[in-house]
Amino acid sequence: MTHDHIQIDGAHGEGGGQIMRTAVALSLLTRLPFRMANIRARRPKPGLKAQHLHVLKAAMRLSGSSVTGAKEGSQVVTFAPGPPRGAEFEVDIGTAGSITLMMQTLLPALLFADGASAVTIRGGTDVKMSPTFDWFREVVLPHARPLADEVAVECERRGFYPKGGGQVRVRVRPKFGGDFDALKAAIRAALPPCALVEALSPFAHDLYSVASDALRGQRVVERQVDGARAVLHHREIRVHREYVPSHSIGTAVAAVARLPNGAVLGGDALGERGKPAEAVGREAAEALLAALDGGAPVDEHLADHLVPWLALRGGSFRAAALTDHLRTNCWLVEQFIGHVFRIDEQTKTVTAS
Repeated sequence: MTHDHIQIDGAHGEGGGQIMRTAVALSLLTRLPFRMANIRARRPKPGLKAQHLHVLKAAMRLSGSSVTGAKEGSQVVTFAPGPPRGAEFEVDIGTAGSITLMMQTLLPALLFADGASAVTIRGGTDVKMSPTFDWFREVVLPHARPLADEVAVECERRGFYPKGGGQVRVRVRPKFGGDFDALKAAIRAALPPCALVEALSPFAHDLYSVASDALRGQRVVERQVDGARAVLHHREIRVHREYVPSHSIGTAVAAVARLPNGAVLGGDALGERGKPAEAVGREAAEALLAALDGGAPVDEHLADHLVPWLALRGGSFRAAALTDHLRTNCWLVEQFIGHVFRIDEQTKTVTAS
Protein backbone atom coordinates (compact mmCIF):
# COMPACT_ATOMS: atom_id res chain seq x y z
CA MET A 1 0.00 0.00 0.00
CA THR A 2 1.18 3.53 -0.76
CA HIS A 3 0.21 6.80 0.84
CA ASP A 4 -1.96 7.77 -2.14
CA HIS A 5 -4.61 5.15 -1.40
CA ILE A 6 -7.95 6.72 -0.48
CA GLN A 7 -8.62 5.86 3.15
CA ILE A 8 -12.19 4.65 3.75
CA ASP A 9 -13.76 3.87 7.11
CA GLY A 10 -16.05 0.89 6.52
CA ALA A 11 -17.94 1.74 9.72
CA HIS A 12 -19.11 5.11 8.35
CA GLY A 13 -22.87 5.69 8.18
CA GLU A 14 -24.86 2.48 7.94
CA GLY A 15 -21.58 0.54 8.01
CA GLY A 16 -22.67 -2.43 5.91
CA GLY A 17 -21.44 -4.33 2.86
CA GLN A 18 -22.80 -1.67 0.51
CA ILE A 19 -19.76 0.49 1.29
CA MET A 20 -17.44 -2.17 -0.13
CA ARG A 21 -19.58 -2.72 -3.22
CA THR A 22 -19.82 0.99 -4.02
CA ALA A 23 -16.13 1.59 -3.29
CA VAL A 24 -15.12 -1.11 -5.79
CA ALA A 25 -17.39 0.40 -8.46
CA LEU A 26 -16.05 3.93 -7.85
CA SER A 27 -12.47 2.74 -7.81
CA LEU A 28 -12.90 1.08 -11.20
CA LEU A 29 -14.52 4.23 -12.59
CA THR A 30 -11.98 6.71 -11.26
CA ARG A 31 -8.91 4.42 -11.45
CA LEU A 32 -8.10 5.45 -7.86
CA PRO A 33 -6.92 2.83 -5.33
CA PHE A 34 -8.40 2.61 -1.85
CA ARG A 35 -7.77 1.06 1.53
CA MET A 36 -10.83 0.18 3.60
CA ALA A 37 -10.70 -0.62 7.32
CA ASN A 38 -13.44 -1.57 9.80
CA ILE A 39 -15.32 -3.48 7.10
CA ARG A 40 -18.89 -4.24 8.20
CA ALA A 41 -17.87 -3.19 11.70
CA ARG A 42 -21.48 -2.53 12.72
CA ARG A 43 -22.65 -6.03 11.85
CA PRO A 44 -22.93 -8.96 14.32
CA LYS A 45 -20.19 -10.78 12.37
CA PRO A 46 -17.82 -8.07 11.11
CA GLY A 47 -15.56 -8.43 8.10
CA LEU A 48 -15.95 -9.65 4.54
CA LYS A 49 -18.57 -12.27 3.78
CA ALA A 50 -18.35 -14.72 0.90
CA GLN A 51 -20.55 -12.54 -1.33
CA HIS A 52 -18.16 -9.59 -0.91
CA LEU A 53 -15.22 -11.78 -1.89
CA HIS A 54 -17.06 -12.65 -5.11
CA VAL A 55 -17.47 -8.93 -5.81
CA LEU A 56 -13.72 -8.44 -5.45
CA LYS A 57 -12.93 -11.48 -7.59
CA ALA A 58 -15.33 -10.34 -10.32
CA ALA A 59 -13.75 -6.88 -10.32
CA MET A 60 -10.31 -8.46 -10.68
CA ARG A 61 -11.57 -10.57 -13.57
CA LEU A 62 -13.06 -7.52 -15.29
CA SER A 63 -10.12 -5.17 -14.86
CA GLY A 64 -6.94 -6.93 -13.74
CA SER A 65 -7.15 -5.11 -10.41
CA SER A 66 -4.98 -6.21 -7.50
CA VAL A 67 -6.36 -6.83 -4.01
CA THR A 68 -4.92 -7.58 -0.59
CA GLY A 69 -6.89 -8.84 2.39
CA ALA A 70 -9.43 -10.70 0.23
CA LYS A 71 -10.43 -13.44 2.64
CA GLU A 72 -13.56 -14.17 4.61
CA GLY A 73 -13.71 -12.22 7.87
CA SER A 74 -11.07 -9.71 6.81
CA GLN A 75 -11.73 -6.19 8.10
CA VAL A 76 -9.03 -4.47 6.03
CA VAL A 77 -8.77 -4.55 2.24
CA THR A 78 -6.68 -2.62 -0.26
CA PHE A 79 -7.84 -2.40 -3.87
CA ALA A 80 -5.73 -1.11 -6.77
CA PRO A 81 -7.91 -0.92 -9.91
CA GLY A 82 -7.01 -1.68 -13.47
CA PRO A 83 -8.96 -0.27 -16.44
CA PRO A 84 -12.31 -2.07 -17.02
CA ARG A 85 -12.07 -4.32 -20.07
CA GLY A 86 -14.86 -5.69 -22.21
CA ALA A 87 -15.02 -9.41 -21.56
CA GLU A 88 -17.13 -12.53 -21.48
CA PHE A 89 -16.94 -14.35 -18.15
CA GLU A 90 -18.93 -16.07 -15.43
CA VAL A 91 -19.41 -15.25 -11.74
CA ASP A 92 -20.70 -17.95 -9.39
CA ILE A 93 -21.64 -16.27 -6.11
CA GLY A 94 -22.67 -19.62 -4.67
CA THR A 95 -25.96 -20.73 -3.09
CA ALA A 96 -28.32 -17.75 -2.79
CA GLY A 97 -25.86 -14.82 -2.80
CA SER A 98 -27.57 -11.80 -4.32
CA ILE A 99 -27.23 -11.46 -8.10
CA THR A 100 -28.83 -8.01 -8.10
CA LEU A 101 -26.27 -6.63 -5.64
CA MET A 102 -23.51 -8.08 -7.81
CA MET A 103 -25.04 -6.34 -10.84
CA GLN A 104 -25.17 -3.07 -8.89
CA THR A 105 -21.38 -3.29 -8.44
CA LEU A 106 -20.42 -4.49 -11.91
CA LEU A 107 -22.69 -2.28 -14.02
CA PRO A 108 -20.68 0.96 -13.63
CA ALA A 109 -17.54 -0.82 -14.81
CA LEU A 110 -19.30 -2.69 -17.64
CA LEU A 111 -20.95 0.50 -18.90
CA PHE A 112 -17.60 2.23 -19.32
CA ALA A 113 -15.30 -0.65 -20.25
CA ASP A 114 -13.18 -0.59 -23.39
CA GLY A 115 -15.54 -2.98 -25.22
CA ALA A 116 -18.68 -5.07 -25.04
CA SER A 117 -19.22 -7.53 -22.21
CA ALA A 118 -21.36 -10.60 -21.61
CA VAL A 119 -21.41 -11.76 -18.00
CA THR A 120 -23.24 -14.76 -16.57
CA ILE A 121 -23.94 -14.48 -12.82
CA ARG A 122 -25.12 -17.41 -10.71
CA GLY A 123 -26.68 -17.16 -7.26
CA GLY A 124 -29.96 -15.85 -5.87
CA THR A 125 -32.23 -13.75 -8.07
CA ASP A 126 -34.86 -13.02 -5.41
CA VAL A 127 -33.50 -13.13 -1.87
CA LYS A 128 -33.78 -11.15 1.37
CA MET A 129 -31.85 -7.92 1.99
CA SER A 130 -31.51 -7.17 -1.72
CA PRO A 131 -33.65 -6.02 -4.66
CA THR A 132 -35.73 -8.65 -6.41
CA PHE A 133 -34.74 -9.32 -10.01
CA ASP A 134 -37.90 -7.78 -11.51
CA TRP A 135 -37.59 -4.62 -9.41
CA PHE A 136 -33.95 -4.21 -10.44
CA ARG A 137 -34.68 -4.79 -14.13
CA GLU A 138 -37.74 -2.53 -14.26
CA VAL A 139 -36.80 0.27 -11.83
CA VAL A 140 -32.98 0.53 -11.86
CA LEU A 141 -31.96 -0.39 -15.41
CA PRO A 142 -33.95 2.35 -17.21
CA HIS A 143 -31.58 4.87 -15.60
CA ALA A 144 -28.47 3.01 -16.82
CA ARG A 145 -29.59 2.50 -20.42
CA PRO A 146 -28.96 6.08 -21.66
CA LEU A 147 -25.32 5.62 -20.62
CA ALA A 148 -24.66 2.75 -23.05
CA ASP A 149 -25.53 1.56 -26.55
CA GLU A 150 -27.02 -1.59 -25.02
CA VAL A 151 -27.85 -2.82 -21.54
CA ALA A 152 -29.71 -6.13 -21.57
CA VAL A 153 -30.40 -8.34 -18.57
CA GLU A 154 -32.04 -11.73 -18.93
CA CYS A 155 -33.07 -14.05 -16.11
CA GLU A 156 -32.28 -17.53 -17.41
CA ARG A 157 -33.19 -19.30 -14.16
CA ARG A 158 -34.66 -18.08 -10.86
CA GLY A 159 -32.84 -18.70 -7.61
CA PHE A 160 -34.52 -18.55 -4.20
CA TYR A 161 -33.17 -19.03 -0.67
CA PRO A 162 -31.48 -21.24 0.51
CA LYS A 163 -30.17 -23.20 -2.50
CA GLY A 164 -30.13 -20.37 -5.02
CA GLY A 165 -29.09 -21.77 -8.39
CA GLY A 166 -30.38 -18.74 -10.28
CA GLN A 167 -28.67 -17.49 -13.40
CA VAL A 168 -28.71 -14.05 -15.02
CA ARG A 169 -27.07 -13.01 -18.27
CA VAL A 170 -25.90 -9.38 -18.56
CA ARG A 171 -24.92 -7.87 -21.92
CA VAL A 172 -23.49 -4.36 -22.20
CA ARG A 173 -22.17 -2.40 -25.18
CA PRO A 174 -20.56 0.84 -23.92
CA LYS A 175 -21.18 4.24 -25.48
CA PHE A 176 -18.70 6.34 -23.48
CA GLY A 177 -15.13 5.67 -22.36
CA GLY A 178 -11.95 7.21 -21.01
CA ASP A 179 -10.83 8.31 -17.58
CA PHE A 180 -13.36 9.72 -15.13
CA ASP A 181 -13.07 13.39 -16.12
CA ALA A 182 -13.26 12.59 -19.84
CA LEU A 183 -16.15 10.24 -19.18
CA LYS A 184 -18.09 12.85 -17.23
CA ALA A 185 -17.47 15.48 -19.90
CA ALA A 186 -18.64 13.15 -22.69
CA ILE A 187 -21.81 12.14 -20.81
CA ARG A 188 -22.73 15.74 -19.99
CA ALA A 189 -22.16 16.80 -23.61
CA ALA A 190 -24.40 14.00 -24.92
CA LEU A 191 -27.17 13.84 -22.29
CA PRO A 192 -29.23 16.44 -20.44
CA PRO A 193 -28.78 16.61 -16.66
CA CYS A 194 -30.91 14.35 -14.51
CA ALA A 195 -34.20 16.13 -13.75
CA LEU A 196 -36.28 13.75 -11.65
CA VAL A 197 -37.86 16.23 -9.26
CA GLU A 198 -41.52 16.44 -10.29
CA ALA A 199 -43.96 13.75 -9.19
CA LEU A 200 -46.39 13.18 -12.06
CA SER A 201 -49.36 10.82 -12.26
CA PRO A 202 -48.35 7.35 -13.51
CA PHE A 203 -49.44 6.44 -17.02
CA ALA A 204 -48.88 2.70 -16.55
CA HIS A 205 -48.71 0.10 -13.78
CA ASP A 206 -47.08 -3.32 -14.11
CA LEU A 207 -47.22 -6.25 -11.72
CA TYR A 208 -44.70 -9.12 -11.88
CA SER A 209 -45.74 -12.23 -9.97
CA VAL A 210 -43.35 -15.21 -9.92
CA ALA A 211 -43.41 -18.52 -8.05
CA SER A 212 -41.77 -21.93 -8.18
CA ASP A 213 -43.41 -24.60 -10.36
CA ALA A 214 -44.03 -26.63 -7.20
CA LEU A 215 -46.58 -23.99 -6.11
CA ARG A 216 -48.65 -24.09 -9.29
CA GLY A 217 -51.28 -26.33 -7.73
CA GLN A 218 -51.83 -23.79 -4.95
CA ARG A 219 -52.32 -20.99 -7.52
CA VAL A 220 -49.72 -18.90 -5.72
CA VAL A 221 -48.93 -16.63 -8.69
CA GLU A 222 -52.59 -15.85 -9.21
CA ARG A 223 -53.24 -15.29 -5.50
CA GLN A 224 -50.30 -12.89 -5.28
CA VAL A 225 -51.90 -10.94 -8.13
CA ASP A 226 -55.23 -10.95 -6.28
CA GLY A 227 -53.53 -9.54 -3.17
CA ALA A 228 -51.90 -6.73 -5.14
CA ARG A 229 -55.10 -5.91 -7.01
CA ALA A 230 -56.93 -5.53 -3.70
CA VAL A 231 -54.55 -2.68 -2.87
CA LEU A 232 -54.30 -1.19 -6.39
CA HIS A 233 -57.97 -1.82 -7.15
CA HIS A 234 -58.69 1.54 -8.79
CA ARG A 235 -55.72 1.34 -11.18
CA GLU A 236 -55.33 -0.42 -14.51
CA ILE A 237 -52.55 -2.99 -14.17
CA ARG A 238 -50.61 -4.98 -16.75
CA VAL A 239 -50.00 -8.35 -15.12
CA HIS A 240 -47.01 -10.60 -15.85
CA ARG A 241 -47.44 -14.10 -14.37
CA GLU A 242 -44.76 -16.80 -14.33
CA TYR A 243 -44.17 -20.21 -12.78
CA VAL A 244 -40.51 -21.20 -12.87
CA PRO A 245 -38.30 -24.21 -12.15
CA SER A 246 -36.12 -23.63 -9.08
CA HIS A 247 -33.86 -25.51 -6.67
CA SER A 248 -35.61 -24.01 -3.64
CA ILE A 249 -39.27 -23.11 -3.39
CA GLY A 250 -39.88 -19.37 -3.44
CA THR A 251 -42.02 -16.51 -4.72
CA ALA A 252 -41.55 -12.84 -5.56
CA VAL A 253 -43.72 -9.88 -6.53
CA ALA A 254 -42.74 -6.51 -7.95
CA ALA A 255 -45.22 -3.68 -8.48
CA VAL A 256 -44.11 -0.85 -10.78
CA ALA A 257 -45.48 2.57 -11.75
CA ARG A 258 -44.20 4.45 -14.82
CA LEU A 259 -44.28 8.25 -14.95
CA PRO A 260 -44.32 10.46 -18.08
CA ASN A 261 -40.96 12.06 -17.19
CA GLY A 262 -39.17 8.71 -17.41
CA ALA A 263 -39.29 8.01 -13.69
CA VAL A 264 -40.14 4.48 -12.56
CA LEU A 265 -41.13 3.72 -8.98
CA GLY A 266 -41.58 0.28 -7.50
CA GLY A 267 -42.17 -1.93 -4.52
CA ASP A 268 -41.35 -5.60 -4.08
CA ALA A 269 -41.88 -8.48 -1.67
CA LEU A 270 -40.80 -12.08 -1.16
CA GLY A 271 -42.83 -15.08 -0.13
CA GLU A 272 -41.85 -17.13 2.88
CA ARG A 273 -43.12 -20.13 4.79
CA GLY A 274 -46.38 -19.35 6.59
CA LYS A 275 -46.97 -16.10 4.67
CA PRO A 276 -50.13 -16.23 2.52
CA ALA A 277 -49.61 -15.52 -1.17
CA GLU A 278 -52.17 -12.72 -1.01
CA ALA A 279 -50.09 -11.03 1.70
CA VAL A 280 -47.01 -11.08 -0.57
CA GLY A 281 -48.93 -9.29 -3.30
CA ARG A 282 -50.37 -6.78 -0.85
CA GLU A 283 -46.92 -6.04 0.58
CA ALA A 284 -45.43 -5.23 -2.84
CA ALA A 285 -48.42 -3.08 -3.80
CA GLU A 286 -48.39 -1.22 -0.48
CA ALA A 287 -44.67 -0.50 -0.93
CA LEU A 288 -45.42 0.97 -4.36
CA LEU A 289 -48.24 3.12 -2.99
CA ALA A 290 -45.98 4.32 -0.16
CA ALA A 291 -43.43 5.39 -2.78
CA LEU A 292 -46.09 7.21 -4.81
CA ASP A 293 -47.55 8.83 -1.71
CA GLY A 294 -44.08 10.12 -0.87
CA GLY A 295 -44.70 12.76 -3.52
CA ALA A 296 -41.36 12.19 -5.28
CA PRO A 297 -40.42 10.55 -8.60
CA VAL A 298 -37.65 8.44 -7.01
CA ASP A 299 -38.42 5.80 -4.40
CA GLU A 300 -36.14 5.53 -1.38
CA HIS A 301 -34.42 2.34 -2.58
CA LEU A 302 -33.78 3.55 -6.13
CA ALA A 303 -32.13 6.69 -4.72
CA ASP A 304 -29.14 4.63 -3.50
CA HIS A 305 -28.54 3.26 -6.98
CA LEU A 306 -28.79 6.66 -8.68
CA VAL A 307 -26.02 8.35 -6.68
CA PRO A 308 -23.04 7.30 -8.89
CA TRP A 309 -25.00 8.07 -12.08
CA LEU A 310 -25.95 11.49 -10.73
CA ALA A 311 -22.29 12.30 -10.04
CA LEU A 312 -21.46 11.57 -13.68
CA ARG A 313 -24.48 13.14 -15.33
CA GLY A 314 -25.20 16.07 -13.03
CA GLY A 315 -28.65 17.41 -12.20
CA SER A 316 -31.08 16.56 -9.43
CA PHE A 317 -33.49 13.95 -8.16
CA ARG A 318 -36.06 14.12 -5.39
CA ALA A 319 -36.47 11.01 -3.26
CA ALA A 320 -39.43 9.75 -1.24
CA ALA A 321 -37.05 9.54 1.75
CA LEU A 322 -33.41 10.30 2.56
CA THR A 323 -32.07 7.02 3.94
CA ASP A 324 -28.80 6.17 5.67
CA HIS A 325 -27.87 4.15 2.57
CA LEU A 326 -28.32 7.24 0.39
CA ARG A 327 -26.27 9.48 2.68
CA THR A 328 -23.52 6.87 2.96
CA ASN A 329 -23.34 6.46 -0.82
CA CYS A 330 -23.09 10.23 -1.32
CA TRP A 331 -20.30 10.41 1.27
CA LEU A 332 -18.46 7.51 -0.35
CA VAL A 333 -18.63 8.90 -3.89
CA GLU A 334 -17.18 12.15 -2.59
CA GLN A 335 -14.20 10.32 -1.11
CA PHE A 336 -13.20 9.56 -4.70
CA ILE A 337 -14.21 12.69 -6.64
CA GLY A 338 -14.49 15.49 -4.09
CA HIS A 339 -17.52 17.44 -2.92
CA VAL A 340 -20.22 17.34 -5.62
CA PHE A 341 -23.53 16.68 -3.80
CA ARG A 342 -25.92 19.06 -2.15
CA ILE A 343 -28.77 17.56 -0.12
CA ASP A 344 -31.85 19.66 0.62
CA GLU A 345 -33.34 18.12 3.72
CA GLN A 346 -36.64 19.96 3.41
CA THR A 347 -37.44 18.95 -0.17
CA LYS A 348 -35.48 15.65 -0.03
CA THR A 349 -33.63 16.67 -3.18
CA VAL A 350 -30.10 15.53 -4.09
CA THR A 351 -28.19 17.71 -6.58
CA ALA A 352 -24.80 17.01 -8.20
CA SER A 353 -22.65 19.80 -9.61
